[in-house]
Amino acid sequence: MSDKSSSPESTRSAADIRQDIADYILSHPDELSDVPSVKQFVEEHGRLTNEIAAAKKRGKRLAKAKEKYEPLEQRVVAGRQELKDAEAELAKSHRPLGEASFQAFLSGELEDHPVFADRLAAHKRVQELQQERDGLAPAADAGLAQKAKAKAQQLAVMAKIKIEEMKLGGLETEIGRKAVEGKLDESVRCNSTNEHLGRIAEQRGTVTECALKLREADTLREKAAKQLCEAVPLPHIESSKTFDTEIKACKATVRGSESALSKAMCLLTDELDQPHVTSIPDAMAQ
Repeated sequence: MSDKSSSPESTRSAADIRQDIADYILSHPDELSDVPSVKQFVEEHGRLTNEIAAAKKRGKRLAKAKEKYEPLEQRVVAGRQELKDAEAELAKSHRPLGEASFQAFLSGELEDHPVFADRLAAHKRVQELQQERDGLAPAADAGLAQKAKAKAQQLAVMAKIKIEEMKLGGLETEIGRKAVEGKLDESVRCNSTNEHLGRIAEQRGTVTECALKLREADTLREKAAKQLCEAVPLPHIESSKTFDTEIKACKATVRGSESALSKAMCLLTDELDQPHVTSIPDAMAQ
């Protein structure tokens, strides 16, 4: 058969010739019924072409499903970022509110409240340390050695004061956080804090609005995910990457089946080239 199908005049590639042979056999399987490999090839060809068609069809359905899902996912991602940014802006207001509230408490504008307890204790510690530092000041007639010793002791106390002062910002932030998250607006409301509370009210509104938008976006995404899982189908959708993974698997199936089909054609033509195969139709040899 190789002599007939590979004449000098032929310009067709070996792959083209194999495809011609396969096409002829698939349309005339009974003409080579004495060749055992023919029936096997026909069955294998049917199975592999069905696999290829099914994988390609699924790949297209997955691609369309991703087109529907991805914008909803991106909307959720954007919503989460907006909410995060709004919450961050609100958090920035904690310390200014806490600082203003505590100073208002010290000046008598606000009554004592448990929210001030830790900050007040730190305030008293700093005052005590400042008094200790001042008490270590050397006498005017002290000698150089005494002055040096007093200076060293003062520096040690000043280091303690510095450590305590470093804690104050966190304590003031905590006052503001508790006031905001605990809705203690009226407990810390006075002339000194009104401006802060007004800004915080606006920021709270923004956070609430962003949270609502995010819930709506996530609800739409979840609804779409459920529908797409049933339509494609898929067991679950974690993210749009789920579609990428499945599409990649479909492409791998197509490549594998096409490779297997090509090998099956090669095996078939090799079998038909064997000396014992004598009933080759003239139509295949052209």
